[in-house]
Amino acid sequence: MRSSFQSSLHTLPQGEYYAALYQKYLFETKASLIDLKDPSLHFFTSADFDRKTYLRDLPPRDEFKGKGPKLVTVEMNAGLGSSLGVTEANASKASGVRFVAGSKENSILQAKLAWYAKHADRFTSLAIQPWNNHQTSLSWDAVLTQNSDLAKQLEKNGVKIFDHVLQAMFPRLKKDEAVPVDFGAEEKQKAPGGHGQVLFQLYLDGLLERFLDDGYEVLVMANTDGLNSTPDPFIADYMVKENILGGMVTTDRTPLDAKGGIVAIRDGKLELIERAQVLESQMNVFEHIGLNDGENPQPFNTNLIYINLKLLIAYLDTLRNQRGEEAVLAALTPDLIVNRKKIKDGDVFRDVIQLEGAIGSVVLRFPNVKLFNLPAAQRAEGFTPVKTPPDVVYLYDSDAFRFDENSSQLHANVQGTFAAFHLTEWNGWKQLEETRAAFGHPGMRDLKSLAVMGEVVFPDAIFRGVVEIINHTGQRFDFSQFPRADRESGRLVFDNVRVIIDASGVKYESLQP
Repeated sequence: MRSSFQSSLHTLPQGEYYAALYQKYLFETKASLIDLKDPSLHFFTSADFDRKTYLRDLPPRDEFKGKGPKLVTVEMNAGLGSSLGVTEANASKASGVRFVAGSKENSILQAKLAWYAKHADRFTSLAIQPWNNHQTSLSWDAVLTQNSDLAKQLEKNGVKIFDHVLQAMFPRLKKDEAVPVDFGAEEKQKAPGGHGQVLFQLYLDGLLERFLDDGYEVLVMANTDGLNSTPDPFIADYMVKENILGGMVTTDRTPLDAKGGIVAIRDGKLELIERAQVLESQMNVFEHIGLNDGENPQPFNTNLIYINLKLLIAYLDTLRNQRGEEAVLAALTPDLIVNRKKIKDGDVFRDVIQLEGAIGSVVLRFPNVKLFNLPAAQRAEGFTPVKTPPDVVYLYDSDAFRFDENSSQLHANVQGTFAAFHLTEWNGWKQLEETRAAFGHPGMRDLKSLAVMGEVVFPDAIFRGVVEIINHTGQRFDFSQFPRADRESGRLVFDNVRVIIDASGVKYESLQP
C-alpha cells in the first residue's frame, strides 16, 4: 500500500510539496534529528560570539521616518486553530478571535486589516496576498463584506488584496506505517502541511515572478494571528539598499519561548532548530539554551520573514540553470517536522503523524540572510502570537496589554518579561471560550507566572507575582462564591500565593516574589 500511495502523491492538489515531505519522512527522519552537542553547531549564547556578523538589533519602529519600498505581505492564515479548541467555521483560526476595544468589538483579522489601511502611507505601495484554507478564506471574505467601511478604506489608501491562495489539506499517516489514516472523522484524516509550503507554492504558481513583474521589491510572510506581526518599513528599506536576500525577525528568547524554534550557526551559516528536530535525550538542554545564568541572549524565531524578490528570483534562476528544476524545488522544501497528533477512533485515541515544515528553515538556507532582532524591551512591537487560550486572555482580555485604535496595534503595559502560564488537569484550559469564561477580564500587568491545576473559576481577578492554584477535588471551584478569598475593591486578588483546594478546605501559602 505504501508504494501505491507514494506513486499517487503528485495527483493530490499541491501534491508536489507533500511528495517532497513524504520522501524526507521515508528516508531522512532519523538522520534529520539534530545533535546539540555537534561541535560544528554554535549558538549566540557565548560571551565572545560575534552577534553583529549575523544579527542587527532593530531600532524602535517610530524612529524610522523614511518610506518603505513597494511590498506585498503573505498573511499566513491556513492553520486549523486546534490548539485553541476552536471549531466553528467562522472562527476557525486564531485570527477569528474577537475582543472588545472601547465600545467596539473587533476580530484579530479585522484589526490587522485596519493596520494596513492606517499605515499604507509608510510604504511606496502595500499589498496583501491571503494564504488561507477553504474554511479560513470564508471568514476572511466575511470580515471584508461585513465591514464595508474597512474595505473602502483599504481601497482608498491603495492597499491591494490579491485573490486567495488556498493551502491544500494532506493525508495524516498511521504511526509507524507511513500510509494514510483511514479511521476517525473524515475531516480529521487530513491537515495542512505547515507554512513551510508558502515559497514552494508561490513559486510553482508563478506568483513570485508575477509580484516582481508588478514592481514589488519585498515579500513579507507573517502569521495573521499575530496582530503586531506586520511589515516594518525600516527592514524592507534596509533589505533593498543593502542587497539582503532574506531576513528573519527574531527576539531574545525568554522562558515563554522554551519550546519554540531558535537560530544557530553551523559552518558559518544560519540554521533554524525546532523542538521536534531535537534528540529526545537533549530536549531539556534545548529548552534552556539562552536561559541559563551567564549566557547571552539567544535569538528566537518570530516567524516574520522578509524576502528581496529580485535577489530571490535571480538566485533561483541561477540554481535552475546550473542544477535543474529539481534543485530549485529542493531549495524551497523545508526541513521536515514530524508532528505527532491523536485522532479519536470510536472510544479511543490513536496516534497519527502529520508532516509539516517551517518557512524559516527554507529562508535560512539562502545566501546573504540577516537576522533582525527585537530586543526584549521591544518584543511586543512585532511579536504578539496567539497559540493557546491563555495567550488570548493575556493579550486581549487582561490589562497586561491595551489595543490602540489609532494605530491598530497592541501595546504592552508590562514591565520586563511577559507572564508564563501552566494550566493543566482540566480540558477547559484547552478550549478558548471556557478559558475566557474562567478568567473574565483579569488584572495581569504585575503577573510573573500562573500555574493552575484543575477546574477553577476566578472572574476578573487580579494576579500579581507568582501564583499557584491547585484544585485536588476533581470538581469545579468558583472563587467568586468563596467568601474568604482576598479582595480589593470587590475584585478577587492572588498576590504571590499558593492556594491548595482539597477535601479539608482551602489553604493559602505565601510565595516569595
